[in-house]
Amino acid sequence: MNTEEKKELIKFNLLREDTLNGSRLSWMLTFQGFLFAAYFVAQPQDNLLPYLGILASLVTISVVLLGAISINNLLNLWHEIEHDKSISPFGLQKQGRWIFLLILGLSAMLPTGCLAAWIYLMN
Repeated sequence: MNTEEKKELIKFNLLREDTLNGSRLSWMLTFQGFLFAAYFVAQPQDNLLPYLGILASLVTISVVLLGAISINNLLNLWHEIEHDKSISPFGLQKQGRWIFLLILGLSAMLPTGCLAAWIYLMN
């Protein structure tokens, strides 16, 4: 596999991981919405819905963070292949990459907020 094919494969995987991150958050928010609605409509005394919400939040946090690690590894691979640091996929320069990863880390704040809400509702 030549260098250009490797770079195209890295670009493809970066796009795929970014799309997966959006899908994960979308499904998590939909699922959490149904759980919150069921919790406030039913409100039984021994409700198991908060435990399910906490579990879903923890799983989502972990996969979002694993996705950020995957993107970081792909960007490291890119920079090993492309020795000219001024050229980077999607305009993500070496120093600008941390801003991109910070934004991905902020994606973990949505499930963290849901986690905090479920913990609050349990008390």
